[in-house]
Amino acid sequence: MRSAEKKRRSAQEVAAQAEEERAQIACERRDALDEKNRANQETRAVLSRRLAHLMAAVVQAGRVPMYRGLEFLEEHKPGSELKTEWNS
Repeated sequence: MRSAEKKRRSAQEVAAQAEEERAQIACERRDALDEKNRANQETRAVLSRRLAHLMAAVVQAGRVPMYRGLEFLEEHKPGSELKTEWNS
């Protein structure tokens, strides 16, 4: 009887440890995904600002009519989601 009880307790301990490890791995994955998402948001914001500066320079150089440049800049405000023909 004692041997069977020891085995049962040991199995329960192993199961509990495995569950803790799964929870730890899930937490680490969430943290990594959060970090990746934050980095992607920062990258999109930088690219959006660069795109706005480029468009402003194109308008200033007279390559695009002012009203088209203003429409573009309004649609592509820094920090907003970049709108392209593929994702609009």
